[in-house]
Amino acid sequence: MCYQSHPSSIIEGCFEMKIALLTIHGLVRAENVELGRDPDTGGQIVYVLELAKALAQLPSVEWVQVWTKSIKDYRISPEYCQKEEPLLKNIPLEKACIVRIPCMGSEDYIPKELMWDQLDLMVDAIVRYATQENKVPDVVHSHYADAGYVAIKVCSVLQCIHTHVGHSLGRTKLSVLQSSGMKMEDIESQYQITRRIESEECCLDYASLIVTSTADEIDSQWSLYDQKRRSIYVVIPPGIDLTRFHPPAEGDMSSACESPYINLHASRFLTNTDKKVILMICRPDKKKNIENLIRIYGCSEYLKAKANLVLILGNRSDLDIMDIHSQEILLNVFKLIDLYDLYGNVMYPKQHEQHDIPEIYRYAASRKGVFVNISWFEPFGLTLLESAASGLPAIATCRGGAAEIIQILGHGIAVDPSSNSEIERAIQTILDEPKTWENFVQNGLKNLYRFSWDCHANHLFNCLLSLYNQRTVQPLVCSKTCSDKKILICDLDNVLLGDYASMSKLLSILDNIPSNFIDKVELWICTGRSIESSVQVLLLWGVYILPKIIISSVGTEIYYLKVEDCHIPSEKQSRVSNISFVWNGPKLRVEWQGEDVTSQTCKLDGNRMEQSTFVTAPMEPYHTCYYLTYEKDMEYFQFLSCRKDWDRQKIVSVVNNEWNSFMRLQSSENQRDFKISYDLISNVQYEQNLCHVLQQRLRRSELCTSVWISLERHIDIVPAGVSKAVAIRRAATLQGVLLENILASVSVGADADLIRGNIRLVAPANHDSCVEHCLKESPPPPQLYFAKSSFAQGFLEGICHFRIFESFGGVIATDEGNLSCLVFPPSISSSTRIKP
Repeated sequence: MCYQSHPSSIIEGCFEMKIALLTIHGLVRAENVELGRDPDTGGQIVYVLELAKALAQLPSVEWVQVWTKSIKDYRISPEYCQKEEPLLKNIPLEKACIVRIPCMGSEDYIPKELMWDQLDLMVDAIVRYATQENKVPDVVHSHYADAGYVAIKVCSVLQCIHTHVGHSLGRTKLSVLQSSGMKMEDIESQYQITRRIESEECCLDYASLIVTSTADEIDSQWSLYDQKRRSIYVVIPPGIDLTRFHPPAEGDMSSACESPYINLHASRFLTNTDKKVILMICRPDKKKNIENLIRIYGCSEYLKAKANLVLILGNRSDLDIMDIHSQEILLNVFKLIDLYDLYGNVMYPKQHEQHDIPEIYRYAASRKGVFVNISWFEPFGLTLLESAASGLPAIATCRGGAAEIIQILGHGIAVDPSSNSEIERAIQTILDEPKTWENFVQNGLKNLYRFSWDCHANHLFNCLLSLYNQRTVQPLVCSKTCSDKKILICDLDNVLLGDYASMSKLLSILDNIPSNFIDKVELWICTGRSIESSVQVLLLWGVYILPKIIISSVGTEIYYLKVEDCHIPSEKQSRVSNISFVWNGPKLRVEWQGEDVTSQTCKLDGNRMEQSTFVTAPMEPYHTCYYLTYEKDMEYFQFLSCRKDWDRQKIVSVVNNEWNSFMRLQSSENQRDFKISYDLISNVQYEQNLCHVLQQRLRRSELCTSVWISLERHIDIVPAGVSKAVAIRRAATLQGVLLENILASVSVGADADLIRGNIRLVAPANHDSCVEHCLKESPPPPQLYFAKSSFAQGFLEGICHFRIFESFGGVIATDEGNLSCLVFPPSISSSTRIKP
């Protein structure tokens, strides 16, 4: 298989790139990383930090930031809630730093498996930080599934390039766990594996580049996924910091033992410190196969006589406050040491600092020892590079990318992690044969040049530059100012429209907002309908307060009302006729005739209509010509046009060929540039997994899409990463609107992407079952209110529940339990209100 070739050098030029590396979980700080403190603080943190430091050294990088979650928790250092931290002492903060972004949900330190419900809040927090601090990057380079989930939405809003590193993959973990006998329901409960795998599938759909450490990661790991695109992968091995990791001084058996750390612990744990060393460094994790190594050692009188066993298993202080899975592994370790009576033969210290790790490797190398990594599965294994750089041969699992590293470096033996006899023989071979040991050491040191962070950074930068040169839209430029506007966002069908009485009540309430607060409230529409259909149905239903923004076609198009190019009536008309649509470039002019009973010349004030003159009405109605104009967000349209993976013809072909008995293509007026719409045929019963099955089939055809369903009948296929929520976030960002000042309706499955964010939400009682289905994995968030009433009356309940008008003194009064009118305190004179 052929993968992208290695660019030779950085392309010359004055261009300077802005890069954000996104890593969500774990404890991230520039110095003295607490490796192994918990399952979330491992090699991925080192990878991200070393990459950021290497990128910061490149002259063509304007700035690089490591974005992570701010953590404020009494159990950990206050450093982890410090907003900014320099990455390198010799480089200014503005050029390279860690940025810790407060998540609007919680700043507690929680395991990554429990963070899924907070990730949309993290999206909102990152978008706010990037826009308000003028730190919108050219590229977001995400790490692991959780960061990939966040990056897709951030890049969709901010128009950034998205690249991704998987590190370890959910499908691989699922396979290992099932092979160990663990039941699927237990896997799901403990690891949220379905959400993780779907996030990784979405990264394959959306990312412009997937960076892997080995070819095996592509062939044996990513190949397990439904999305079969092959052109997005590039193999760029990580590096090793050779200033920290190097062999002990030649011929000096005592140099490593002069380390304060070794001096302190070797004499405490080991009876004979002159024996050879079998070294394992990892966090206490079931997949690391730690207990098996202890059993092999404990059952072998030869190994116990020949070597000491040194286990560096992260840091621990009090087992009772560690996560339950780490507790289980460590308790098993203690029991096995006791079972085989290994006291005096095994060193297993509680604590170490990051700077102690190189000394531990050199100690094992000075004792002619061996490093062991026999994980059940190892995607890469940075520890194998560290051992090679330290002059220490290694034994590595044959499962995953570790075997490929052993082959490239030639500094050890790959073994089956389930074969105790094979592992024991490999250890004996290295310990007993001085010539073999020396050959492995020299091979490792000779071949290490292939694993350099400088090479990695240069290679990655050139890939990013190639992607940047292909794009036609720059990252979003936004106003830093934040508006205090309240935004009401309704879907059309089954929310604003559908019940005339409740619609009229909602419009009446909006119509009674005091004139000095008119600019503080806007009505927006977010719908699956086209712009033409949306405006037409608004006119026919008599919606006389026109929406300032219409997000149409399931979030693929955004339109802004052009106030200066409108002539419209101030009240609902008894009849609207002869509606016509005229496109002039990005502008849509809608013209119609209205049947009036009075003669009024009207103007628009903000998103409201205000009477400017009043003439006595004639006795009989007559027709007046009116018009309004909406302008398309062309930059957003061009951003979607950049997606080379949107193949409309192939999508229609796949669906028509394989789903013809279930779905029918909707009429041509419902099809858009970036929306393909189908209906389930009348005798087909909707099933909850329908969208998943359809998405799976499209992925296997190398098609990158998002599939949304509305009212259990209408299916819309749009480009990957596109949704109503993304379009709302984009419009709000451009308008300087805070998301917490938005109230939006959630009524159909296509609204599901809104549910976990920072936007206030109301689900009218007539919402479809797809909304409930989206909440099956966890309880509804506090920002989602389920109304008792349907249609616009349910939306009014949401306005009341979230006290939308309270900031300017408005209260929705009730009459016999029904929301009826907007009431203001006496301090607001009635003369300031606009008459309906």
